[in-house]
Amino acid sequence: MEIKLHRYSYIFSVYLWLTLGILTIGSILVSSLGWIINLGMGTGLIIIGCLMYLHGNSLHRLYAGAMDKLQEDPNFIWFLRFDLLLVIISCIVSGAFLTGAFIRMFVEGFAVFG
Repeated sequence: MEIKLHRYSYIFSVYLWLTLGILTIGSILVSSLGWIINLGMGTGLIIIGCLMYLHGNSLHRLYAGAMDKLQEDPNFIWFLRFDLLLVIISCIVSGAFLTGAFIRMFVEGFAVFG
C-alpha cells in the first residue's frame, strides 16, 4: 500500500517541479528584464524535478528487485514512510511555489523572478 502511494506522490511531485521550472522559463516572454535569473532558476527547478524522478525510480527498482525481502522488513517500511512524508512536503512546497508563480505571471503580468 505504501509503495503505491509513494509512487503516485513522487510522480505528482516531479510534474509539479517540472511545471514550475517550465513556467519560470516561459515567464521570460512576459517580461524580459530578469531573463538570466528566470532562466537559471527555471533550469534549477527542472533539475530538482529530474532528481526527484531518479530518486523515486531507483527506490521502486530496488523494491521490485527484492520485494520478498523488503515487504516485511520494518526498517524499510519506516524508511518508505519517512520518504513518503518528505515527498508529500515537496508536493506542498512546489504547489505553493507554483501557485505564486501563476499569480505573479498571469495576474500581475511580470516574470516570476524580476
